[in-house]
Amino acid sequence: MKRIKTLLLSVIFISLLTSCKPAEDVFASDGVAPEKESKPVSEITAAIIEGGDFPEMTAKTADDLEYKYGLDADGVVEASFYVNPAGTNPDEIVVLKMASADKAAEAAEFFEKYAQERLKSWRDYLPAEVYKLENAVIETNGDYVVMFICGDGEKAKEIFEESV
Repeated sequence: MKRIKTLLLSVIFISLLTSCKPAEDVFASDGVAPEKESKPVSEITAAIIEGGDFPEMTAKTADDLEYKYGLDADGVVEASFYVNPAGTNPDEIVVLKMASADKAAEAAEFFEKYAQERLKSWRDYLPAEVYKLENAVIETNGDYVVMFICGDGEKAKEIFEESV
């Protein structure tokens, strides 16, 4: 009877050991955990619009980059942005995925200059909205660059960081 119990316990123990997933299956063949799959930038901007308090906004795409901003689309892998269609407020939500972190840094410099130019013109046009430009969030995160000109840029930034 003891032998049967021992044999039965051995079979159970061996089956438990063999049913576990080996640790190397969790990692790529080089032993590094796989990267988190990134969301399309259009989903990221939609989440920001949904999660924030924004006036009416119109979605734009990479085709509109050069026309709207004068930004050369060279190095832009994916783009999505929202602007106020009537121009009655300076609100803009921009998320770009660039070809590299260096390209993202270049685009961030471009958007810094862009926001400063807009700030100058809005001081005379609608001074009550200037705070949005003064508090613009322009940052890079790896190969992403973002520009949030809105009432709550920090909230937009938080939603962005949760998305990438």
